[in-house]
Amino acid sequence: MAQVKVPVIDPDNIHEMLCNGAINLSFQGQGNHALAVLTFTQQRPDAAPLFEGKVTHRNIVRARIAMNVPNLIALRDLLINNVKTESEISPASAGGSAVRH
Repeated sequence: MAQVKVPVIDPDNIHEMLCNGAINLSFQGQGNHALAVLTFTQQRPDAAPLFEGKVTHRNIVRARIAMNVPNLIALRDLLINNVKTESEISPASAGGSAVRH
C-alpha cells in the first residue's frame, strides 16, 4: 500500500529559537507509551548583576520537545545522515529534509 503524503503547514508561523546552551534528554513513561523529552537551553547573563558590573551566566530553558521513541530514533538517523563534520555544514543551504520518518 502506498504511503499517503500529508502536506506540511505552519499556520502559527512557529519561530526559530536560539538554543546555544546545554541539551538534555530524559524519558517519561515506559514501554509503548514512553516519551523522550529533549530540553534545550540558551546561555545568557542574569540581568540584575549586569547593572552592577558583574556577569553571571545561566542556562535558561528555551524549548522542550516531547516525542515517542520511534521519532527519537528517526531524529537520530536524520542527524547521522545529514551532519558529518562541522566543515560539511553549509549555513547558506536551505536546510531541512523532506523525508518522513
